[in-house]
Amino acid sequence: MQIPDVRPEPFTKQIRCDRCGRLAELGEVEFHEAISIESKAGYGSIFGDGNDVQVDLCQHCLKTTLGPWLRVSNQDERRALLEERLRLFDPDRHGGELPTDRDIAVQLPDDMPVQERPSLDGGHHVGGERTEGVSKADPSGPSQCGPGIDCIES
Repeated sequence: MQIPDVRPEPFTKQIRCDRCGRLAELGEVEFHEAISIESKAGYGSIFGDGNDVQVDLCQHCLKTTLGPWLRVSNQDERRALLEERLRLFDPDRHGGELPTDRDIAVQLPDDMPVQERPSLDGGHHVGGERTEGVSKADPSGPSQCGPGIDCIES
């Protein structure tokens, strides 16, 4: 039988910016927008091997000190990018991976022939369709054989 009990847990109720000294209380906008960075220095680090590195910055000091290097994105822009990638997604072309920026930049013509690839069960696939021995791309072409691949007409 489990007997539950309640015990106090520590929590952060204030954050003081290490750069400007601004104090933010739990529940205030500045508290939730502050950033805390914690890292353990590794071998050869300029901070010393195994040392803990910490800093708390308010949003204003974060922007002032790191502004040129921050990557700030808009939720609507991220959603639009995701929708565009999903629109361009084709499991046969991308092997189950979502298209990258490079894929999006390259638009293939509709009449581009689909490459044949071997399947794991020894058959072959052309554009998502399973074939047995003869390629649908060019049945009159030369025979192609390889290790673990049945000879096919391509």
